[in-house]
Formats: sequence, structure tokens, C-alpha cells
Amino acid sequence: MKTKVISFLLSLVAVPAIFIGSFLGGIFAELFYGTWVYQNVPEHVISLGAPIISGGIGGYLAGFIIFKIYNNVDWKVASAIPFAYAIPAAYVHIWGYFNDVAPLSFISTFGLIMGVIAAPYVYLNYLKERVSQKHTH
Repeated sequence: MKTKVISFLLSLVAVPAIFIGSFLGGIFAELFYGTWVYQNVPEHVISLGAPIISGGIGGYLAGFIIFKIYNNVDWKVASAIPFAYAIPAAYVHIWGYFNDVAPLSFISTFGLIMGVIAAPYVYLNYLKERVSQKHTH
């Protein structure tokens, strides 16, 4: 029971860690796509790739931080809040697209939604993998 409570409380820490990691990942993605190698990459690839890279880095950083804080984490419980935040976040992007709130193309909106989904997905898989490695050693 103690592990589940601690894991749930850590999931509250995961959301700000995902935001920070996504911000840093966004900077990395923009720098990555801004290099001379990718000058001829179509805009729709950047619109899809940058948010997904950003979300993935955010999820990875959050998982890394949570596992460093408490390595006996219950990954199922620790994933509750990050997935709960992803649902309304994805909805906001969908709602904004269909209500012309932001002048984004369908590809850009889809990329943002995939980035929102990538963050908790990578976070979950990182924790799941680290916990399974810990139990096999």
C-alpha cells in the first residue's frame, strides 16, 4: 500500500517534469531541424516530428526523474496522472482545430496531439522497463 501511495504522489511530480522535458525537447527538436542537413525537409515532416520528439524527451525525462526519486515505483499507479492529463490536453488541441482557435493546419494539430500522447507513453514504457530490469537483477 505504501508503494502505491508513493507512486501516486510521484505521478503528480511527473506532469511538471513532462512539461519541462517537453520544453527542452522542443528546443532540441527546433535546433535539430534547423541544421543545414534538414534544410530540405518538408514542413509537414517538421510539424509532425518536432512535437513527437519533444513529447518523447519529456516522457523520458519524467520517467528518469521519478525512478531516481523512488526506484520501487509501481509503474501502473505512477502512470495514472500523466495519462489523465494527456486526455484533456489532446482534446484541447482537437477542439482548437475544429473551432479555429489557432490557425494550425491539420498536420500541425495532429503532430501536437501525437506529442501529447508520446509523453506519457514514453514515460510509462521507461518506468515499466526500469522496474522489470530491477526485478530481473
